Amino acid sequence: MKRLRCACVVVVLASAGAAFAQGAKRPLSLDDLGKLKDVRDPQCAPDGKSVAFVVHQIDVKEDKPGASHIWTVGIDGQNERQITSSNDSESSPRFSPNGRYLSFTSERPGKAKGEQVWLLDRTGGEAFQLTELKGRLQGYEWAPDSERLALLVRDPDPDAPEMECGLFVLGMGKLGGYELNYSSDIDLILFYDAARVRVNARDQIQSLFVRLTRDLVRVLEEHTGD
Repeated sequence: MKRLRCACVVVVLASAGAAFAQGAKRPLSLDDLGKLKDVRDPQCAPDGKSVAFVVHQIDVKEDKPGASHIWTVGIDGQNERQITSSNDSESSPRFSPNGRYLSFTSERPGKAKGEQVWLLDRTGGEAFQLTELKGRLQGYEWAPDSERLALLVRDPDPDAPEMECGLFVLGMGKLGGYELNYSSDIDLILFYDAARVRVNARDQIQSLFVRLTRDLVRVLEEHTGD
């Protein structure tokens, strides 16, 4: 197993070294960020002949986080290919112990919304959605018999739905110190967690939270009888 892990590292470092060797040294620019590929989560096949991994690349042109997709490569560094290419990201590749299937997680459109486990038969065919979870998937592993999966799922709290909304609001100044009066200014800092939101199009998350923030500010600025 140690030899297989070392081979994975060599493939990644060799690719990075070749990219930097192509040009002379210069300061890193914004355009360079779009050329960088983040390689993560390598998983060796049971037969030790190939490795599945995730490649993430940001979209500088559209000013978006970009997408992650599943790739495979031979343990000798040959036959590198991308095996998922949907409009949504894929991650967490896992080989079934018998080597027949490669599973992964994705929020691509399917029978159920949100992040689900998808299954790809390595003998051929398209990937299909395996789970229909309503909670938040936090992890999974194959059973030794390749017939079942163990899933770690976080169920939404019905008494505190706002905890799963993905929008975090920090009150600054007098608001944060509970010292508001009628003439106080309200200063807010807002953050959002894209991983907590279930939408059909991942590239619309930013615009969704911008609209929510504007609605929040509008409500706070509204003059009421209270």
